[in-house]
Amino acid sequence: MNFEAWIGQLVPVLDANHPGITPTMLDANAMYQAFANGVSPDVFGGIPTLPLKPTPQPLVQSSPVVIPPVQNLPVSPLATAEIKPNWSATTNQNSSSQPKASLNSTHMGLAVLGFMLVAGVVFNLYLRLSDPGFPPAQGLPQEAPLNDTQRLEKARQSISTWAGDESTYVASKSLLSSISKESPSYKEAQSLTVKWDARKKESEKHKAEKAKADEELQRQHERQEALDAIKNEKKDMAYFTGEGDVKVAVPTVNLKRSTESHEASGKSTFVHVFIGVKNVGTETIHANPNDFTLADSDGNTASPDTDTYGLSNYFNAVNLSPGQQTSGWLIFYLKKDERYTLTRSGMVSGSNVTKTIIP
Repeated sequence: MNFEAWIGQLVPVLDANHPGITPTMLDANAMYQAFANGVSPDVFGGIPTLPLKPTPQPLVQSSPVVIPPVQNLPVSPLATAEIKPNWSATTNQNSSSQPKASLNSTHMGLAVLGFMLVAGVVFNLYLRLSDPGFPPAQGLPQEAPLNDTQRLEKARQSISTWAGDESTYVASKSLLSSISKESPSYKEAQSLTVKWDARKKESEKHKAEKAKADEELQRQHERQEALDAIKNEKKDMAYFTGEGDVKVAVPTVNLKRSTESHEASGKSTFVHVFIGVKNVGTETIHANPNDFTLADSDGNTASPDTDTYGLSNYFNAVNLSPGQQTSGWLIFYLKKDERYTLTRSGMVSGSNVTKTIIP
């Protein structure tokens, strides 16, 4: 509905409720604001005093009432005009017998009209903002979609600086696949797609090789750590250790397939252990080769083999005074293993000692 049609609906309302008042006698600004804010013409039938055009000399002076224009809504050129009520106007200007409107009733009429105008503005604004088709607030400028030439160039720039990340590869392939067959850039896009796939394959191969190299480096590191640990254990073997008055040291361990009299069979071997025993107590102890046993990782144990006594410097039985020590070789016949456990049992005298030894 346009403003003219709205005025046309207002005419019968005025004739029925305010005889003698025509639309041309009303304040144009107030009427346009009411129309712009969606106020029905029927509302003016219930207003006791209408906003008429201001007269040059109103009977009662009052402060100007200004209705500010509403942002983003159509505003009449007269929207900022002052509304000065015409207190001399009557419901029938052609009859001098009509009583003048009182000041209070005029204020009441203006208050009602002002409330309706504000309510109309708020309701109209709510409808516009809740409308899905209402234009959104202006924000940052949206990036224009790329054309085929721009897509091709962007994919070409990406491949020249590609560092192997998956996201860039997928984005570039998507750009190239979106170029239509009818485009002049299609053939070049297909060629660039082949290059992208080759680069991707090369990148995956490089990653696999690097992962393999890293694994090998890690294994080497672990092996070195194991060797260092064994080296440290062997170093500790050479020190006299034990909880009591007897300390045992094993500086050397050798594995041999044979002795002067016998040959080892299968996975067995002759374990040659050079043993040192020291008395750190306050009493004399007896050190004997039969005090010692050797066990492999499976728990198999062996006493010194009889071939021990064919050695020139075998471990011989001896009494040790406090502070004295002795040493010599013992031979044990066990399976070949990475480490053994040597145990000294003080059957005659002295404390027990357990020591891990590594060939």
